[in-house]
Amino acid sequence: MSSGQLTNLKPAKVVAALKRLGWVIRKKTKGGHRILRKLGNPAVISIPFHKGKDVKPGLLSSELKGAGISIEEFRKAL
Repeated sequence: MSSGQLTNLKPAKVVAALKRLGWVIRKKTKGGHRILRKLGNPAVISIPFHKGKDVKPGLLSSELKGAGISIEEFRKAL
């Protein structure tokens, strides 16, 4: 899984794709992150949600890998 297959994405787009994959927002932090969880999956995904800033491919790739989501699966959900 390489981050070269991903590009900078808006945080709202990332969260929307994760929701389509069954993840739900469990918390909005004061620091501007969305914490997502999925029933039956012990992983936690943290997506930075800062105005005017995109989610970088390396961070997104790392979060997807930790959650057991392939880049292909994520791209289909976009």
